[in-house]
Amino acid sequence: MTQPFPLPRETRESAPFDGDGATTVFGPFGFKIFDTVDVTVLAKPEDGIWAPIAATVAKTTADAFAFFTVTIAPAPAATTSLVVIGDRVQQRSSDVTRGGFIDTDELEKELSKLGLMAQELRRDGNRSLRLPPGSAAEAGIIEPGSDERVPFWQDGRLRGNGPTVTKIEEAQSWGEAAEAARDETITARNITTAARDVTTAARDVTTAARDVTIAARDVVIGLAAQVDEDADQVTADRAVVQDDKVTTTFAADLAVAAQAATEAARDATLAAFADFNSRYLGALEAAPTLDNEGNPLDAGDLYFDSTLGKMYVYTGSIWTAAYVSGDGVALLVNNGSDYNAATFRLNLDLYSTAQIDGFTVKLTGNQTIAGIKTFSSAPVVPDGSFATSKIIDFNSVVDGRADSRADARIAAAVGVTVQAHDPQLSSLIRQNSQSAAYTLQLTDGGKHLLHPAADTTARTFTIPANASVAFPIGTAITFINQNGAGVITIAITSDTMRLAGAGTTGSRTLAANGIATAIKIAATEWIISGVGLT
Repeated sequence: MTQPFPLPRETRESAPFDGDGATTVFGPFGFKIFDTVDVTVLAKPEDGIWAPIAATVAKTTADAFAFFTVTIAPAPAATTSLVVIGDRVQQRSSDVTRGGFIDTDELEKELSKLGLMAQELRRDGNRSLRLPPGSAAEAGIIEPGSDERVPFWQDGRLRGNGPTVTKIEEAQSWGEAAEAARDETITARNITTAARDVTTAARDVTTAARDVTIAARDVVIGLAAQVDEDADQVTADRAVVQDDKVTTTFAADLAVAAQAATEAARDATLAAFADFNSRYLGALEAAPTLDNEGNPLDAGDLYFDSTLGKMYVYTGSIWTAAYVSGDGVALLVNNGSDYNAATFRLNLDLYSTAQIDGFTVKLTGNQTIAGIKTFSSAPVVPDGSFATSKIIDFNSVVDGRADSRADARIAAAVGVTVQAHDPQLSSLIRQNSQSAAYTLQLTDGGKHLLHPAADTTARTFTIPANASVAFPIGTAITFINQNGAGVITIAITSDTMRLAGAGTTGSRTLAANGIATAIKIAATEWIISGVGLT
């Protein structure tokens, strides 16, 4: 049958532990009790001795034989060591028979109580003064003599009578005097070094202290000297153990913090690499149809066409150029005044050696008109393609203007839209630095918005609804959060912004050192991806 009150082989005591000045409840401990009065808590203050202290004992369960906790108030200090021991005093409070039969549960309980008492007696007996093997019964009686001497054993052998109580107290007194003398010696030596003019007086004090020390040393002999030496060693060992414990705890804390930081950095690096690797497919000779892992392409994927020397972005259905280089693009700067006049007219397909009101015009068939001519009727040419509508008086067209209205007049006259000067059409990705909450403007298309390091406050950059600011489809805007800057929330008003890969919608958070690019792929839909983006 199963033993209802199993009793393992143990000494029924906890290992020593220290208080911390805050904890009042300790346990549960590693041995069981029948009654809460069967527990004693011993405490040892720093430089003190072990002694019982008051504590409240509580079982952890309602079982007859259960584990327990102790509550100590006030909380023991960090310099106080504690030990919890089983300390049962046996009693008989119940019978082991019921109706003339033995109640096995009660019998088992009584046997276990006797067993645990035997364990506790063995534990305490091992710490008691022992007599040598073969000693007569009378040898076990220790009776102080008339001279107050007490016989004692050491290393298993009777060493003889120790010093009297009076001698021990006297030795302790001389030991204290010796320590005081030692302190005076150290003080005298320091005074001697710092003030050479009092060397003689300090030497006299040192000599007197040395004489006292010698006298104390002669008195503190035998067991008293050994006790003093052992006490010093115990104190030194305690200090070393305490220092080691503090050092070990500090080193463990540093190791845990370093491990956590390393793992966080590793996870962030792996996540950033995985996100980048899933977006940028590398340099390829032709447009890919699957990503690097063989999965279908996602809107926002990038690759560099090594054949064409261009970067392409996937819109969700086709590959399109990720950006347009401004190299070789002719711009209308200051209404053309910054260009060579002849070259500018040549590029507008307005050239010849003939001029009308100061403007050179191109005639079909490369005919030349010398000087300024006035035609009463349309000239006739062999191919019949000449018409007066091709002759334009640009003074009358632009009406002497040098602004957007002149551009419109030229466009109406020649049938070609004149592109106003746009500083954004460049190989550079222009910067718009913002240190406050900001709503994007139409002119931000193709730029990168920088949140500088000097602004450590969290900010919100908002993409307005298409109904209020109609960015062209294909507009790309890059957000950069500089090192040390506060986090950026990238929000969108009413329209949809999806996170590349996951497809989730809503605002995104960009951490310091993060970079993210949002591309408009439909009238009311954007897609965004980047590093440090959540």
